[in-house]
Amino acid sequence: MRDDRAGAATSQLTLSILPKALAVRQALCDAFGQPPLSMLDDDLRGTAELVLAELLNNIVEHGRCRPDDPIRLTIRHSLRGVFCTLRDGGMPLPDVRPPPGRFPEKDASGYPAEGGYGWYLIRALAENLTYTRTPGENHLTFELKSKQSVPSGA
Repeated sequence: MRDDRAGAATSQLTLSILPKALAVRQALCDAFGQPPLSMLDDDLRGTAELVLAELLNNIVEHGRCRPDDPIRLTIRHSLRGVFCTLRDGGMPLPDVRPPPGRFPEKDASGYPAEGGYGWYLIRALAENLTYTRTPGENHLTFELKSKQSVPSGA
C-alpha cells in the first residue's frame, strides 16, 4: 500500500509502507527517484539511504506491527537537507526511548561485533532525533543535513 504525494512546490513526499521487507525495499527505491530525495547531493543521499533503510528495517524486524498497519513516512525539504517523520503502530521502543547507539564492543575473541551498529549509525548521522509514544503509535522525527546547500525546487 503506497500513497505518494510529491511536488516541486512543496518538496514533500509521503509514503505508506506495509511492514514487510520487500515493501520497504520497493518504497525506498521509488522514493529516491522523487523530490525531495532526488534533489540531494551524493553525500546526503547516501546518508539518507542508510538512515532510512536502517530505521524502516528495524520497524519491520523488531516493531511487531500488524501486517496490514502501514508505516507512514513523510520527508520534506528543509533549508539544508531533509526533515523526516516516521509513524508506526508497532510496540514502543524499549524504555520508551531510542537506544543510546553506542559503538558495539568487541566479542570475546577481540574482533568487532557482527551486528548492533544500527542505532550507532542513526545517532551519528541524524540530527535533532526525537521519539514520542502516543497511544498505539510511535513517532520518530529527525533531520539529515547537507554540508552544501540543497537546491530549492526540482
